[in-house]
Amino acid sequence: MDLITFILVDNMNITQEKKNEIKNLTLKYINSDDIKEKNKSINELKKYSNNEECKEYIDNYLMHLRMQNDIKCLKRKNLWNNIWINSITLFLIIIMIAFLFSVGDTPFPGLFFLAFILLIFIIYIVARCFPDMKIGFKKIKETCTNFFKKKNK
Repeated sequence: MDLITFILVDNMNITQEKKNEIKNLTLKYINSDDIKEKNKSINELKKYSNNEECKEYIDNYLMHLRMQNDIKCLKRKNLWNNIWINSITLFLIIIMIAFLFSVGDTPFPGLFFLAFILLIFIIYIVARCFPDMKIGFKKIKETCTNFFKKKNK
């Protein structure tokens, strides 16, 4: 637990025993990778928000815990996995485009529409699930734009 967590718990107007219980539940929440256990810990912590003495502190505390958990999940993200997923997805898009051109002249229009729908689905997944690609393309665009602006001056 970090310093902010200790400060938030220590500022609550409750007994030391309850503070220790909150800290233990927090440790269970932070260190667990099991969703059921995390939900159980959060539900136990939410019970303290019914207490008028520490309602505001507990609400802030729960928000802080959720933010910490999101940061922990972001830190766990492995760059190489993203590169492979992006590469495979782009490879699938290229294959689907090639498939569209190859079945475009066949007498089976159903194949063309199936390939077209699959291509749109794959592009949707890329756009929805991998915003990092969009950020990367934006940086490349800005770099190229700045380069050409400097070159024109």
